[in-house]
Amino acid sequence: MIEANYKEKIDFSLNHKLCKEICSRKIDLGKIEKLLASGADPLGYEDENNGSCALEHLFFYNDIVRDDETFGVMEIVNLFLKYGMDPSLIQPAKTDDSVSVMWNLAFRCNKDTTELLKILIDNGLRTCALDEFIDHFFEDCAYVGGCEINRMYFDYLEWGFRMIMLSASYPRIIEESKVLSRYIDTDNEKNKNTDLLMFRNYDKYNCKIDFSTCNNMPFGIRNACVKIFDNQSYDRVWMFYIQALLK
Repeated sequence: MIEANYKEKIDFSLNHKLCKEICSRKIDLGKIEKLLASGADPLGYEDENNGSCALEHLFFYNDIVRDDETFGVMEIVNLFLKYGMDPSLIQPAKTDDSVSVMWNLAFRCNKDTTELLKILIDNGLRTCALDEFIDHFFEDCAYVGGCEINRMYFDYLEWGFRMIMLSASYPRIIEESKVLSRYIDTDNEKNKNTDLLMFRNYDKYNCKIDFSTCNNMPFGIRNACVKIFDNQSYDRVWMFYIQALLK
């Protein structure tokens, strides 16, 4: 079961309609706003026996179309926030075989979701929920699982690395995370002089992947080295290796 938030006295019919609209190939923002204004909860269960929620569906579905034009998730999430969605209530999974909202965010690593992640963190997203995004992303890096390694995949990786470094720019997350310390080693001499706050601005740096240490191609980039360079000085400012967490 997918773990979402449960509110007492939820109107499941409204949540179900919201989830259905989110999963539509042609989303009507007007309908979404009416449902939210009527009390639909983006983090609430779809029904009594189904732990999925609208935000989970939004992160999972990769092609969202309105008026035959693809658009990002930001418009919808801004509506969710406008009508009171509290990111601090996003729950981590309760069991090893369940899936959480943030786990699904790893399917969508791009510019929009990088900006979205910052909004969620700034509005109280808990580190324990964020860790599930980080864990899933690095698992996908290490073991592609049948995906074709092409330009699209590398774009996904680069934005994913930006989302990881954005997370690391928040001191509370560095302190609390059980996952980030595996990659964001602030005691490493090669990373020691870098101010992590620079990673709040993804335009200030770029990421390069060194495949010389990779031992899992073409099924992933396990043990590859990610090197991050300042866009102005061209100096390397950070590096880490791709290693999937052992369960």
